[in-house]
Amino acid sequence: MVTTRTEPGQGWIAAIGRACYRRRWIVLAIWLVIAVGGFFASGSVFSGLNSSSGGNSLESVQAYNILDKQSQVGDDVLGEVTGVDPKSDAVRSAVLSTATQIKTIKGVRSVATPYDNGIPAAQAAALTADDGSGVLVHVTLDRFADNADQSENDVTDAVTTQMKSLESTLRSAAPPARVLVGGGAVMGTQVNDQVAHDLSLAEELSLPITLVVLIFVFGGIVAAGLPVFAAILSVFAAMLALFGFEHVTDLDQNATIVIAKSWGTATTPRRLLAGRGRRPGVPSCSPP
Repeated sequence: MVTTRTEPGQGWIAAIGRACYRRRWIVLAIWLVIAVGGFFASGSVFSGLNSSSGGNSLESVQAYNILDKQSQVGDDVLGEVTGVDPKSDAVRSAVLSTATQIKTIKGVRSVATPYDNGIPAAQAAALTADDGSGVLVHVTLDRFADNADQSENDVTDAVTTQMKSLESTLRSAAPPARVLVGGGAVMGTQVNDQVAHDLSLAEELSLPITLVVLIFVFGGIVAAGLPVFAAILSVFAAMLALFGFEHVTDLDQNATIVIAKSWGTATTPRRLLAGRGRRPGVPSCSPP
């Protein structure tokens, strides 16, 4: 089998490079237009993202949206009370008092405790720890529309405040008492807050760290700045592409991964190290 080896300066990639060099000002102008367009389109792209499970053109997503629209039940907030005696009258009184307070919060659908009147024995047992060291307070929220006058986060925060107040009350009589707050609503809020914090931190650190690393890789500021400049242009180009797709189909939050891919592709180590050195005996090729 005969392997054909492309000589340096030949091939379609080299041809594209020579064409871009000959028309470098036109190429630069085109990229500047893309960068400006992507910059102004970024606001529209982020504001147009929705939190659905995917594009509405998919039948599975349409079915999910129909079921979700008809449901009036939202997420849950769970308060796990530990380090107490479920049979204690003080614990019973404190839990029922907190449940009453939580029921008054607008957006709360129901509150279940093992001390509710008329609760079946099986359900009461399910809300009580098997080892007799705690109980569970189960709060169910209403379903919140996107244009509701209050958000799920606000209701979740109000319920969490009542749970923490219950912990303070129980600890005054039983210091080991703790109330751990969880559930889908709480987890969603905490995940969103953590993701927002991590993204903000990454945006603040990724660019300067990448630039410093590239300075050591290439041995110069100008050479190190080229991949970073290319990465910025790639992000703006991705924004412009997403702006176009936004007029064809719905985009959810996962579409932002295109931006991370654009940055990673422009600064991937294989590409950065490709020009680190030149093989001995291979002459350099200057554009004609």
